[in-house]
Amino acid sequence: MAKQLVAEASSYIQAPIEQVWQVMIDVEKYTEWNPFVVEVKANGAAGSIGTIMHFTVQWSSGDKQTSAEVVTDVQPPYSGADGIKRAYWCYVFESPLDKVGMIHATRHQWLEQQEDGRTSYRTQEVFTGWGIAFLPFSKVQDGFERQAAALKLRAEALGRV
Repeated sequence: MAKQLVAEASSYIQAPIEQVWQVMIDVEKYTEWNPFVVEVKANGAAGSIGTIMHFTVQWSSGDKQTSAEVVTDVQPPYSGADGIKRAYWCYVFESPLDKVGMIHATRHQWLEQQEDGRTSYRTQEVFTGWGIAFLPFSKVQDGFERQAAALKLRAEALGRV
């Protein structure tokens, strides 16, 4: 199996899944609450397959980096056969680095409504390719953790308005 790196973060959010979903995919408002993604330019709706999103992330050091991401899967909140509400959003890194096999990355974000009314949020990005040794992995992991915490705060605050 090819070597891979996996960045992950999660949180439990005191809000219904539909509310968390709306915050998560409304990338135009990320600059209002997301300390990791500080600028977004998209050629369409983030909830549409094929949309290209240019995210500028800000590392804890203050340095910034921009990447292009293409939405590949969107499953707004739905009730599964088991009666549990879930949602899923996926996009892939698109750049010359990907095209030459240096770094390939797929970002997954899952939501699941819990019996107690909270929504569990989990995100994971899987990195593969011969260049992953050069990836600022600890910065990505830190950014994911900051984003998960901020998503929790934002979705819960909207529920108190």
